[in-house]
Amino acid sequence: MTSLKQTGFINYYGMQRFGTTAVPTQQVGRAILRNDWNQVVDLILKPRPGAEKVYLVHCREEWAKSQDPEAALKKLPNKRCVEGQLLRGLSMYGKKNIVTAFGQIPRNNRLMYVHSYQSVVWNTMVSRRIEAFGLKAVEGDLVLRGPRAHVLSAEEAESHSIHDIVMPLPGYDVIYPSHHSKTRLYDFQFY
Repeated sequence: MTSLKQTGFINYYGMQRFGTTAVPTQQVGRAILRNDWNQVVDLILKPRPGAEKVYLVHCREEWAKSQDPEAALKKLPNKRCVEGQLLRGLSMYGKKNIVTAFGQIPRNNRLMYVHSYQSVVWNTMVSRRIEAFGLKAVEGDLVLRGPRAHVLSAEEAESHSIHDIVMPLPGYDVIYPSHHSKTRLYDFQFY
């Protein structure tokens, strides 16, 4: 409690963001961002270890055996699950049009995969930042000035604490820290 009171805590993204199945959602998100659509299908539909509803086990086994979306779809009593929606899309649009087939999954579910990968990158970058610079503000860190991020100079860093520092969620048109962890972010990002 003393540590929590004196230094606070890093508000990492937790397990609810990454799923609890044998194939973590961030792996699917990574494949989406890499435009590896065959891997997206494989990750969602491949057989997996662990406790799973019997009909999903049969559906995945059929997909692994036949790669026939209609045959695998017949194994599902409820076709509104992600697997059923993807299989329905593959059945309608074919395996050569996976992006359109993937679009049959509701938008919120599709975004969940990308958000999960962004969260893994964020957690990793925050850990690397703390490992590299500890719990003090340093040149290149970001703070908020109004709604915008501002990169701290060495002088400005002296008047800020770790409690002022922000780390952006990776994405388009984002300002990143300009210190050592920036390079590591680009090395890690979406590979």
